[in-house]
Amino acid sequence: MLNLYGKSVIFSGFYDESLRTTLENKGAVFSESVHVKNDAYLITRDPLDFIEHFSGKLKLGMMSKNISVVDRDSFEKMLG
Repeated sequence: MLNLYGKSVIFSGFYDESLRTTLENKGAVFSESVHVKNDAYLITRDPLDFIEHFSGKLKLGMMSKNISVVDRDSFEKMLG
């Protein structure tokens, strides 16, 4: 089971109120933007396609050691 308590979660390319509520109930803190000093998960809509979907959030997330970049389906599997 993934421990989300106190970790930031950022959506990129989509928004899902139900998923947000589920994550907040597990202790995650939803964020609209990437903060490279915080431990976080940056959740993308699709598996990463760097040519078509290279956003500013994605660029910051990939440069940070504290941020795990993962697509939505993989993240939901990690939740269990």
